[in-house]
Amino acid sequence: MFPKWPNVVVLNLHSHFAEMQGRPKHVRIADVVDSIEFLDEEVSAITYNSESLAKRLGLSIDEIQNFFSQFAFVQM
Repeated sequence: MFPKWPNVVVLNLHSHFAEMQGRPKHVRIADVVDSIEFLDEEVSAITYNSESLAKRLGLSIDEIQNFFSQFAFVQM
């Protein structure tokens, strides 16, 4: 149903925002997580392409996967 890896789908993002902010992460990933706060409340999920995100942030795919794989509400 959801796009598969290398895509990452964050479900119910606003209700899980604080949990994502509270986890240790690379400062560049923190910028991505912090931007969720400014999305309209009607946005209930967001999909990131891990390859594109890693390239844009200057991180490895493994760093992206390691962060998002911590959460049950993230589909990979």
